[in-house]
Amino acid sequence: MSKKRGKINKQVKKIFDGLGFDQGVVTLDEKLLMQLLIFVAVKPKSFTKEDMLRAIRTHWSQASVNVRKAILNFITQRKQDFDCDIEQRIEKITELAKEYDCNENEISELIRAFREQKSKKITQKKIKAKIDQIRFGHLQQSLYAKSGVWVTGVDGKGEFLHSYKFEIFKEVFHKELLSYTEPIDNFQTLDLKSKLLSLLKQKEKAISLKKEQIKSIINSLPHKHLYLSKTDILTILKSLLHDDNLDYPTIPLTILRKVFDRFIVTVEDDSINLRKLHNCEFLGEKISYYLDLSIEKRSLFSQIFYAQTIDLEKSFQEKHVQNLTQIKLEFDSLVKKMHTLSSELDIDDATIKNFIKQQLIKDINSRKVFKLRTKIYRKILYHFQEYLFKQKQKKYQEELLKKTVRDFKNLFPVARGLKRKLFFYMGPTNSGKTYAALQKLKKSNTGYYLGPLRLLALEGYEKLKADGINCSLITGEEEIIDEESTHISSTIEMLNFGFDVDCCVIDEVQMINDKDRGWAWVNAIIGVGAKEVYMTGSANALAAIKEIASWLNEELKVVEFKRKNPLKVLEKPIDLDNIAPQTALIAFSRKEVLELKQKLAKKYTISVIYGNLSPEVRREEARRFREGESQIIIATDAISMGLNLPIKTILFTKDSKFDGEIIRELHSDEVIQIAGRAGRYGIEEVGYVGGINAKVHKFIAKKIQEKLQPITPPFAVMANLEHIRLVSSILNTNNLYEILDFFANNMKFEGPFVAKRLEQMMEIARITDNYKLELEVKYHLSCAPVSINSPYIESKFHEYILSLEKNTKAPYTPIKDLPSYANSAAMLLKIEDRVKEISLYLSLSFKFPHIFSDTTKALQARSTLNRFIENSLKFSQFIKRCKRCGRAMDFDSTFKICKHCYNRNKKRVTRVF
Repeated sequence: MSKKRGKINKQVKKIFDGLGFDQGVVTLDEKLLMQLLIFVAVKPKSFTKEDMLRAIRTHWSQASVNVRKAILNFITQRKQDFDCDIEQRIEKITELAKEYDCNENEISELIRAFREQKSKKITQKKIKAKIDQIRFGHLQQSLYAKSGVWVTGVDGKGEFLHSYKFEIFKEVFHKELLSYTEPIDNFQTLDLKSKLLSLLKQKEKAISLKKEQIKSIINSLPHKHLYLSKTDILTILKSLLHDDNLDYPTIPLTILRKVFDRFIVTVEDDSINLRKLHNCEFLGEKISYYLDLSIEKRSLFSQIFYAQTIDLEKSFQEKHVQNLTQIKLEFDSLVKKMHTLSSELDIDDATIKNFIKQQLIKDINSRKVFKLRTKIYRKILYHFQEYLFKQKQKKYQEELLKKTVRDFKNLFPVARGLKRKLFFYMGPTNSGKTYAALQKLKKSNTGYYLGPLRLLALEGYEKLKADGINCSLITGEEEIIDEESTHISSTIEMLNFGFDVDCCVIDEVQMINDKDRGWAWVNAIIGVGAKEVYMTGSANALAAIKEIASWLNEELKVVEFKRKNPLKVLEKPIDLDNIAPQTALIAFSRKEVLELKQKLAKKYTISVIYGNLSPEVRREEARRFREGESQIIIATDAISMGLNLPIKTILFTKDSKFDGEIIRELHSDEVIQIAGRAGRYGIEEVGYVGGINAKVHKFIAKKIQEKLQPITPPFAVMANLEHIRLVSSILNTNNLYEILDFFANNMKFEGPFVAKRLEQMMEIARITDNYKLELEVKYHLSCAPVSINSPYIESKFHEYILSLEKNTKAPYTPIKDLPSYANSAAMLLKIEDRVKEISLYLSLSFKFPHIFSDTTKALQARSTLNRFIENSLKFSQFIKRCKRCGRAMDFDSTFKICKHCYNRNKKRVTRVF
């Protein structure tokens, strides 16, 4: 290493003529320094030469030998390029300058001026302009040296400093003031001597005029001044700046504050701001606020110095009348808007005005600002809408009391108040049904997109925003609220049934058959407050949608979509050694996915997707595959929704999966949904599907041909918070598990519905019932994304519940000292759990922001952990090791110890016996 550094030092001295790097780099011009910083990707504090030198020296001191070589090669090349062109530039400059009879000094200045410009950019016009500039500069210096006047224009107009005598109040002092000479006739054609004589003559004239002006000003000052004492006047004149205009001399802030002692005085660039506390009545209430009056600085200085009358009270009163007129217009506009919002409830004018007055008067008196601020305007509307929501709820509850609670559809009064039209866009994957539904959504004035995944909600949000539509995003762990939004993109569980919109898209409605989440689709179809509801899904949902529409007595239109390109079964299975690029391998567990990656990583670049990964990581892995950074993608059935990928072939690795209870064969609808991802329209003309062995291939070929079994009633519905409160009052208990259990076992509904028993929710309820919490808090906790099968997540959940119970802040603590990527599958799982912890934390922060307030830290940590997972999926080998000796083992091994440890243990046991 020392030899290499020795060679580097020799190269440095050769480039910089014997100087070291820190001294030699000073000789580089600013343009080359900037290019060098860009080359090494270093951003200086600023682009002054000092800061650029400091940045490049720091980078050099920390750089490796190879980086230093690259820097020196860059400097050498640039200097060579510059040296090659310098002779051509000098020759061209000299040739062009001949036409203007330039002397040697002028040619030298021209060369300095154009030394960094390329030859082809040096033109006759530029040379002429520069020579004129150089010669005028010489003329300025020559005339200034002999006359003391600095000529500022080609017409001979100039400026100079001169000391003037002031005699006032029996005091004599001198002030050096800037004076200006008049233009000189035919200045450019005069010789130097004539120019000088004319300039001196103009200078005397300017001095004489300034003296007369000073004398006139002093004589015009009144004996008894309205605003200023003699000391004030002397202070103003003695503190005159060189460039002060005597028509409006600068008045120091201390004197201004004495003159306007009843006001708060502040000085701006061109104006003086006077502020006073104004008391008056508004809306029958006493208010006090600051009135601000801005007066042009020159005008006010002149009025004060020359003792002119200033009528401020009149100006302040006019300002108050303007403010009053403006706030009345804004007030009336807000009243009108609130009447429109409350048209259903017929709220009287006095109630609305009183609602505004309470907030507005409080804001004016606290901030001392007499205006209806945008923030308070929105706050009033927000609280009024909350008030309206409660009033509507009260009205709906009164109406519901007349009906039976068993009529499930009547639990959604907003939807029932609309004449809804239902549309079912039915078709297989890759048929364009969702695209068509989204086009309807984009054309609507207000709308809702409901997706099954946070990833899909985010994509919906981005598509709407890309088309210029104001949109908000709401998921269980993320909210991006646009106060002017007309549309909302949301995960389906986050649907707000209190809104009414023109259009709603409910994606993947075949999910009503999902044993854990199907209730969310049923509730959304029945309860979303939209004039037009567009549902997208596969053909097996048709019977279910018709059944629900019929029960709702709402118009249903079914539009069938066909797949845009064919899906074919491969002629034979393809084994793992012969996989072509653009293939997706489908496994059904995280362990199987990582095992396949371990097997194939030496031969292929791979993207990985499984359910435990966060949406951000799934999206990044999908991007790598989409953009060709990886050749194949290995995924679980998590690939079946939310990811549009350029997959040519899908290969199933198994024909069965563990569904949380048993290991069972894949259903035909699962196979068809996953297989449909092959052959993306516009990218591949045909999609292919098959298996990696004969058994799986035959099974897949059979399932692809099977007709989808229709989804049949009953359809599960879930208890909402109102149900919980109702049952709580009936049972007279705060025990959430008992309430949920009672609801599931006893609640009966009219129509094709059944109360859903959600085991996950009830398991969480068991945990929350061990703490002293309000029922509503327990309910929100039971809806949180908690992975109770993870010991780490469960322990963090207990910590968070304890914080809620004690009403103390729950800090988020990021993980420290992460390596570049995971060195084992266990470590990767640990980090995946940490990402789930962040999802839980963020979810709770929306309901309990005062407790879970470290959201910024959590979001930053999620970004860091997602990058770690992405790197791990790219680079980790996930080597399985023996638990005893640490030797590397085959990932396929079902044992926890290696053969060596097993045989050694076997011999030890044999000896004992």
